[in-house]
Amino acid sequence: MNRNRLLIFLLALTVITLSSCINYKNLVFLQEQPVEEGALLDSLRPYYGEYLSDNYRIRPFDQLHIKASNYENSTINFFNSSGDGGSSSGGGSGGGGNVNATFLYLSSYIVDNRGIINLPLIGDVNVAGKTVEQVQDTLNIHLRTYLDYASTSVKLANFRITMLGEIRRPGQVYIFNTRTPILEALGMAGDVTEYANIRRVKLIREEGNSARTVYLDLADARLISSEYYFVKPNDIFYIEPVKAKAFNLNSRPISVGLSAVSVMLVIVNIVLNTLNNNN
Repeated sequence: MNRNRLLIFLLALTVITLSSCINYKNLVFLQEQPVEEGALLDSLRPYYGEYLSDNYRIRPFDQLHIKASNYENSTINFFNSSGDGGSSSGGGSGGGGNVNATFLYLSSYIVDNRGIINLPLIGDVNVAGKTVEQVQDTLNIHLRTYLDYASTSVKLANFRITMLGEIRRPGQVYIFNTRTPILEALGMAGDVTEYANIRRVKLIREEGNSARTVYLDLADARLISSEYYFVKPNDIFYIEPVKAKAFNLNSRPISVGLSAVSVMLVIVNIVLNTLNNNN
């Protein structure tokens, strides 16, 4: 076989292999924009602005984990259930230890379709449209009418998001910090895979009675100052794969075959050269 043809074949095989490589820019989060030499650092400020976020407002069917206490624990025990049940008309907060999703559901007050929770002693309380802190202040005022030095702790029990696509541990992720950045949430799910297209991440976010779909570019540093930097309850993220993944999956059998053929060609070339030299 002509040696030049063999070299051309091997070169083509190398080009095919390299074409499946992933662009470096698709792997790096929050990339800075290039700055011309001598430019002021102030040019980077738009990418590191203040966080744009608003406190989450309670909505119907949210789950509130409420715990009340005062200096006489025996007086307030009826308010906090042990987690045997939970509904819009009953069920309270549980004790300490490791809290799991099932316990949070069973021991939480569920906001009904009117935006109301029903509490022992207090009765109906409208919580829709309020922040968790505002609900806590409202309950403190109500309880102190009946009990001295009473105070409440209110947590959003259904703060969970869903991670799908090119993520190492897809599924639901429970969040216990109301100001959790999207990058931290990705870390809780094991980070993205090597085939993740971080420049095109689909976010489905509930807004009132509807849902909004947006595409996020996690490689853009301006994400920090956008309204999507912090996750919200019931957010659904779908991390799309890069095109290289489809190419790699489809080309693996071909690559194995081409590799075998190239090895055979090299062997044949060596044998032919040996025979020519002997002659």
